[in-house]
Amino acid sequence: MTDNYFADYDAYSSEDIVRILPEGIELSDRRKILFDECTRNFIQYAGSPPNAKYIGEKDTDNGSFMFYCSPRPVMIKFLHRFLSKSVQQRMDELEQEINAYGYSFLVMK
Repeated sequence: MTDNYFADYDAYSSEDIVRILPEGIELSDRRKILFDECTRNFIQYAGSPPNAKYIGEKDTDNGSFMFYCSPRPVMIKFLHRFLSKSVQQRMDELEQEINAYGYSFLVMK
């Protein structure tokens, strides 16, 4: 991975999530975010311990998750929706689903 890993990233809305599987997230354009790949990249880029199983960063202020995918990161942004659960509630639900498969996020402030 190069020093400019975060120079560019792919962005999706939370509406683009089709389903969450034990191995990753399937998006509406058929792309898959693979959790094991993200964990390897997180270890390489951020230097976390291998047993932490971090797959990216959660930014509650921005309402987004940044997944450490290859060849570049993928951001999933949660937008405000009329008559819906709050952004924070929907982010927490996604995080809980992913945590159930043994993966987690570094929380950014």
